Amino acid sequence: MSANLTNPRRNEYIDLSFMRTVPVIASFNARGDCVPVYFRYIFSDGTYSDIAIDRVIMTDKRFRQTCYVCDVTVNDARQRVTFTYFRDDGMWALKTN
Repeated sequence: MSANLTNPRRNEYIDLSFMRTVPVIASFNARGDCVPVYFRYIFSDGTYSDIAIDRVIMTDKRFRQTCYVCDVTVNDARQRVTFTYFRDDGMWALKTN
């Protein structure tokens, strides 16, 4: 059973107390630059929500990774999150702010 795409479960929140890997849908341009569009947050009981990224506030490209500070809306509340894309591994991590 999964949570609704646009309305995550009302009693859950995005836990930013530790870094975790998350599946991300991103848009890539011809130069290879990417922008995260959606991510899947998996709750403690195994259910999940696909959450849209409202906007990217800042991008910080480093040697092997790119950090994206983004706004998302969860349970009608705006929340700022940070994603790190590890380019060598093709892996995304949701980090604490």
